Amino acid sequence: MAGLKRIDGYDQDVINICPNDTMGEIIELEGLLIQLPSEASEDETLFSSSGRSEQYWRRQALPAAIKGIRSMDEWAQQPSNFRKAYRPYIEQEFKRRSEGVWIYINGEKTYITGTHYFMLQWVKIDGSFYGDYLAFQRKLFIHAEACKVDPRCVGQLFTKCRRSGYTNMAVATLLSEGTVVKDKVLGIMSKTGSDARDNVFMKKVVSMYRHFPFFFKPIQDGSTNPRVELAFVSLQKRLLKTIKQPK
Repeated sequence: MAGLKRIDGYDQDVINICPNDTMGEIIELEGLLIQLPSEASEDETLFSSSGRSEQYWRRQALPAAIKGIRSMDEWAQQPSNFRKAYRPYIEQEFKRRSEGVWIYINGEKTYITGTHYFMLQWVKIDGSFYGDYLAFQRKLFIHAEACKVDPRCVGQLFTKCRRSGYTNMAVATLLSEGTVVKDKVLGIMSKTGSDARDNVFMKKVVSMYRHFPFFFKPIQDGSTNPRVELAFVSLQKRLLKTIKQPK
């Protein structure tokens, strides 16, 4: 499992961030020794077949055949052979979201974490565009992953400048954790309560969530235009709510 490790040749602990416990390159970020996953093979590396000038992040569009599916209910209504054909694609996206991916950036194999991939691939900024790959954001996501798996850590402190995209990174992390981890409770803190609600929750969290593909959307509890919380409910609880109680 990911976490602290004692590695020969180092006089301090190394934080391994690989979900599969592989042991790749060790890098240093702000005094922390962080071990990346082992390097992917050529056929597993995104954009490996392109020339050097073409090796940059490019988002991969959702397959046209499943683009119109809006919910898991609609997915369940599709023919079994159709679902069988596209299930590997969906499973691959869950895997990439969890484990991260290797991509070629200008001739160099580069690892990005699962949350970073999730933001670049699936988080639509302000409801209008998908973000670009930025090298400094890659370092922040790697550092955040190390903070998550290091039992000594109580959080990440980052003094940011304006227009760095950090709010989008934080919201992407919140949505990634909140839509995949059971019983997860996540809050938002800003300079005022109204700012947290109007400028972060409504304009960022709700807007980004609406543009997720159906397979990343848990069953939602309540309004499709929430103003206070984005809550999810199990199918069993949702069905019980639809049963009318006797008068």
